[in-house]
Amino acid sequence: MLTGPEATVIGSEFFLSLYPILIKLVRTTLPTQLLVRFGTFAAGAAAPASAADLVAVAGSWAAIQRTLLVGLIAAVHTWASYAAFASLSTGVSMSLFYTYPLWNLVGAKVIYGESVGSSIPYLLSGILGTYLVSTKGLGDPIGGVTRAVASPAAGVALALLAALTESAMYFVVKDRASTTPWASMLELYGGAAVWLLAAAPLLGLSFAWNWSAIGLMTAFNVLVGFVGYALRYYAVPLVSTEVFGLLSFVGVLSAFLFGFIFAGERPGMWSIVGAALIVWAVANVETIKKAVNK
Repeated sequence: MLTGPEATVIGSEFFLSLYPILIKLVRTTLPTQLLVRFGTFAAGAAAPASAADLVAVAGSWAAIQRTLLVGLIAAVHTWASYAAFASLSTGVSMSLFYTYPLWNLVGAKVIYGESVGSSIPYLLSGILGTYLVSTKGLGDPIGGVTRAVASPAAGVALALLAALTESAMYFVVKDRASTTPWASMLELYGGAAVWLLAAAPLLGLSFAWNWSAIGLMTAFNVLVGFVGYALRYYAVPLVSTEVFGLLSFVGVLSAFLFGFIFAGERPGMWSIVGAALIVWAVANVETIKKAVNK
């Protein structure tokens, strides 16, 4: 039986798997998407945040330094994710990105001394399933189908960077161990917004002030992204690393489902095989929980 926080992880994955739809629907510059995303998340977290949350994020020079550091991680993560997905095929980029549960296990072993070996076969099954669900078949080319921003080799490095920074963000939230997600969201996305605005004039980044597009992105980020990440960051300190990793693959299945519903993407044989591998991996959550609790 899933606990409340474990069910919250599943709910967060359903929300966050809708993000590819936003990217496809809204035509705007990447800096604009990032600014709206970071700004919406930071403002949304600031509204319910307590005075203690605000002090933890910006109440001292040490807090400001931490916020800038983790904000840089969030900014690099988001940029690397977009660049990797633009430079590689969906199957390759998704399967490389979803190595992050494995990096989480490495971090949990090093930082917390957790025993992590029992879930590795299931995580590998989930990664293979992710590749098969996200690709047209085993012969799917590595290059992206959209205009690449990097070579395939650089795209692989960017996808792995996205996975590693996703793990870093996981431990930022887990280390804070707060009963609410607001401080974590404020420091991650408020800090990322600061870096984006500071880098824009130096790198020549442009923002497209199309207010109808910005309104759509803001609404989507509030209703989908903010809710999804708030649920995820609430659950992170309350769920073991192994269980969290397995439940994360629910996001791949729900993205697969939403692609079929909203974009008419019909599954092929390999996609069905991949979905079955992910279902098998996630279905073994109870087995992992028993091993963790021994």
